[in-house]
Amino acid sequence: MTQFNFDKHTTREGTYSVQYDGTEALFGQTGLAPFWIADMDIQTPEVIRDAIKARLDNGIFGYTMWQNERFYGPIKHWWKTRFNVELDNDNIHYAASVLYTVGEVIRQVTEEGDGVILTTPSYNSFPNLIKGNDRKIVESPLIYDAEVKEYFLDVEGFTKLCEDDSVTLYIHCNPHNPTGKVWSKTELETIKGICQDNNVYLISDEIHMDFVRPKEDFVSMVSLINENDPVLITTGLGKSFNLASLPHSYFLTKDRNITQDINKAMGGTL
Repeated sequence: MTQFNFDKHTTREGTYSVQYDGTEALFGQTGLAPFWIADMDIQTPEVIRDAIKARLDNGIFGYTMWQNERFYGPIKHWWKTRFNVELDNDNIHYAASVLYTVGEVIRQVTEEGDGVILTTPSYNSFPNLIKGNDRKIVESPLIYDAEVKEYFLDVEGFTKLCEDDSVTLYIHCNPHNPTGKVWSKTELETIKGICQDNNVYLISDEIHMDFVRPKEDFVSMVSLINENDPVLITTGLGKSFNLASLPHSYFLTKDRNITQDINKAMGGTL
């Protein structure tokens, strides 16, 4: 693959770009810089476009099984070469989008009226999902350290929230959106331990994982889970390669019960 040209200009005009055409509808005025959505003005890499073209040339777009090595293989290769994480096929599962997965976990592991923890400030779609499913938003405000210019978890406050029997789910985000915080292994171990001690399910949205530099600084919750842990990681290619318009993601878990429930729900809601 040739080196990517980040300076090449590609117009979004006439493509119904949410980033540009949706700005006026959302904010009620024109001329605003489109920094409100995670989208890029660079083309999807040529090697990906070539693969899509080759698939288009086949000319048939019928029902296709995702349970095959051409789905599992690249995911396993990416995690091994980029993050030194070994994945098994049994732990990898297709989903239409990260937000679909988050919403389905909310529906599967919580009841109406239950509390769902968010570290705030939060990505705006998480509160929408919680309220849309008739659950209660429980805020755990991050602490900003002005000296080191970094956000940290209020461990004591987070623990107290998890100890409340009405709180049954925590939506984690790594790197955190919108602060950009990259969670350390020690912090992740602390969070996972608190959640498990208090029967709080943990879902980790890691859709922005590939933007961490250096890449070795990123630690996925995947590397910390054991068989049947009540933890699920959701991610995909949309942010990394500017493929947001293609409904495709995957989730990683060793929780066999949630895997069965989500796959059953997807089959029943198509």
